[in-house]
Amino acid sequence: MKKFLLFLTYSFLWVVAFSTYSQAVMLDIDGSGKLLGATGVEVNGNFYDVEFVKDTAQNIWGPDYNFAFTTISDAQIASQSLLDQVLIDAGVNLFDSQPWDIINVTHNQVYILTPYELELEITNNTPSGGTETFDAVWVVEALNSASNNEVFSGAYAEVLWNLDHDNTSFLYAKWTPNPVPEPATMILFGIGLLGTAGASRKKKQ
Repeated sequence: MKKFLLFLTYSFLWVVAFSTYSQAVMLDIDGSGKLLGATGVEVNGNFYDVEFVKDTAQNIWGPDYNFAFTTISDAQIASQSLLDQVLIDAGVNLFDSQPWDIINVTHNQVYILTPYELELEITNNTPSGGTETFDAVWVVEALNSASNNEVFSGAYAEVLWNLDHDNTSFLYAKWTPNPVPEPATMILFGIGLLGTAGASRKKKQ
């Protein structure tokens, strides 16, 4: 009986440990120590993988522009999740205080853009007094610098902009849903397994 109780205890602890591990953010770091993105980022109760990309929005998401987040509030939460869970200092990885350790970042600060909506034919005035029309994506920006971290809203980026800038680095955050089992689900599953094991033992006795 003692062995069986020990088995039940270890099994339950394994399930709890697995459910906790499934929540952990895993940073994607290349051989040179550059941060490429992360997996298992928790955003508003759901998990996502994120990749940092320097390219045009058209090349990344066109022609359908199916974004992982489709409201400004969700994009704000995702951007804050980047600052809290990914762009952090942990051990030898100093992605908060040293933003240039993030892929394609060449300055002491980076804006990481999370798009949430496509808008067609935005019209702007040009310095010469004329107008220009272009398609753009609305984004929320997560600013990560050696001295400041902040989320900004209400900006847009032309779909053909390749993110080049003179004194600031810009990257897109390409989010992908990650169907990680929720801890509560895993614990209930484990309890069910333990109950089945207990019922089987009673039948044998």
